[in-house]
Amino acid sequence: MAEACRLQLKTPFRTFRIGCTLHLIPHERSAGGHRGGAMRNTPRRRQGRVLVLEPKRPATTIAYSIVTVLAVAVCAAALLYHTTVWPKQWPHGSISPRTTTIVAVIAGCVAALWFAGAIVNGRRWHIARAVRRLSEAAASMGVLPSDTWTSQVAPRATQIPALGWDDRRPRKVPRPPRLRRVTATHNVVGRRPLSIVYLRTFENQPRARTFLQGAWREFGYVYLLRSAASVTPAEFRQFKRSRGNFTGLLIGSTEQFAAELARPLPGPIRRRRHRFTNVGPQTIRVRDRYGSYPPRTFLCHGSIWQSSVDMLLTRADFVVVDLSGMMPANAGVRYELQRVIDRVPIERIVFLADERSDRDYLHTEIQGAWSNMASGSPNSGTQPRVARLAVTDSFRQIQQQTGPPGQSAPYIYYRLIARRWQSRRLAAELDPDKLRPASSEPLTWPTFPPPGQGRNPETSQWWS
Repeated sequence: MAEACRLQLKTPFRTFRIGCTLHLIPHERSAGGHRGGAMRNTPRRRQGRVLVLEPKRPATTIAYSIVTVLAVAVCAAALLYHTTVWPKQWPHGSISPRTTTIVAVIAGCVAALWFAGAIVNGRRWHIARAVRRLSEAAASMGVLPSDTWTSQVAPRATQIPALGWDDRRPRKVPRPPRLRRVTATHNVVGRRPLSIVYLRTFENQPRARTFLQGAWREFGYVYLLRSAASVTPAEFRQFKRSRGNFTGLLIGSTEQFAAELARPLPGPIRRRRHRFTNVGPQTIRVRDRYGSYPPRTFLCHGSIWQSSVDMLLTRADFVVVDLSGMMPANAGVRYELQRVIDRVPIERIVFLADERSDRDYLHTEIQGAWSNMASGSPNSGTQPRVARLAVTDSFRQIQQQTGPPGQSAPYIYYRLIARRWQSRRLAAELDPDKLRPASSEPLTWPTFPPPGQGRNPETSQWWS
């Protein structure tokens, strides 16, 4: 059923009107999406394209090793070309010794560079595998608890409100006020430093990089969990010196995680250019014109990551859930999405996607978590709510010439580029100190039958 309407939203930030068509759709047997299309339980192929933009450590190590062998072969052939070792049956043209020497020197230098790249990437690959093996061995010996986890089924909420969507592009969001240098008492827009929890898929390297290169760290401390691929060689050497003491490498208990959270916050970073080596598998270089707050990263054992997420959500001023690259096999991301819906008011949640994300599929995933919110969730009730799904960053096509112009085809690839102005507008729009409970000022909404009770499959939902 569809009904034309004029929608007026009164949010804590601004009041805006949207001309829309109202679709009342059942929970589980719906036939329409947020744009009138079919709700998608499986993503389109473009949903996972962001995951293959940057090579992983294993692929990079193998590629560097192969080209190193080829460069060494070219260098050896150039050195042996004018010697008796060169087979007589092979072609032997009129190439001067000076030319072969130049070719040998260039090939040798290139081989040395590629060999260094293979060593650097291979070492990080080896460390990540070693950390996983040691963690599994410690769990099997009882030193650490088992890293297997099960999703606990909580009682569902009896009143689940309708969920609307705010799909405005960042350019439609008002610009933040005058910017200033961050200090220990105020952030880039003059408010107090916030606690921002960032949740994403571990294998999405490009989005983790662009998130840290964005403006989120100008507004407060970013809290995020690390993976084994982010362990640096220095951390691994310190672990080996401690003779297998996991306390200095992995957080293996909720008590230890609480102690890490209770540590005093470091001061803001004054340097404009710096890099992060222990956030992801790759070194992330950033430039902060107004300064920033250092991210707080935690490498947790697999047995406590669920409790760790709950403890992070408890102290969050707002939560950023990056659903870019989310696939049906990402059960951990789906669990985190459900916990965010269960524990954080929807006004303090920002869902992120990239330009190529399948937003129909992401709407379906968010709607599924919303329909299964736990009893006692701050989002339960009868008043309709609005979820914010923002598209950030952009894909840039880069063209490289691999040979002489006109003789070889250019190599074209894509790279995800952070747009700092987008994240700055999104973060500035969220002011947790001004957010009011949903019941303090109800939204002006079109009239439609309220949602049913419990998990009745015939309960109506709406999509704008």
